[in-house]
Amino acid sequence: RPLLAPAVESVAAVVDWLQRFIDELLVCLHGSGAANLSALRDRGVTELR
Repeated sequence: RPLLAPAVESVAAVVDWLQRFIDELLVCLHGSGAANLSALRDRGVTELR
């Protein structure tokens, strides 16, 4: 549901949220040395809450 608030605001807010998510994901991939999401999963990386 993280996209709900930006979706209510505007299309631009959704695009900004998605871009920030992608940027953070790329940092995770680079930091773990994973080439893609499958490799990241294989490394045993899990969500922190």
